[in-house]
Parts: sequence; C-alpha cells; structure tokens
Amino acid sequence: MLFTIIKALPVENMEQLAKQSLDETLMMAKKYAQQTSNKGLAESVKRINKNCADLVKVGYLNENDNYAQLRKDAVQV
Repeated sequence: MLFTIIKALPVENMEQLAKQSLDETLMMAKKYAQQTSNKGLAESVKRINKNCADLVKVGYLNENDNYAQLRKDAVQV
C-alpha cells in the first residue's frame, strides 16, 4: 500500500520523498489527495497510519527510528 501512495504522488517530488520521514510522506500524500479529490489515496493514507499505529503498539515498529523496520521490510519485497 505504501508503494501505491508513493507512485500516486507527482513525479517531481520523488527526490524530496527519498529525504523525508514516513510521516512527512504521508502528510504530503494526504494533502495531495485533498487537492485532487482522490478519495482512494486519502483512504490508503488513513489505513497506513492506522496500521503503523497498531504495529507500534505491539512493538513491531518504532516511531523514533522513522519506522526503520517498515523501510527494511519494504526494501526486501
């Protein structure tokens, strides 16, 4: 789902995306979804935020390391 969100963002933002945190990327996607009235993208952002919060609660992810485990898992896919 995260890849779908990243692919939905304007191409000129890809370099910026590589430098920002997951939270910043999701905020950018949420703003873009609102600007373009893309309800599917907005819903995906909500689901990722909820899933990340759930994974933080059970100890699989850590907000303080910018969700390093999520990024590691994404690279392995």
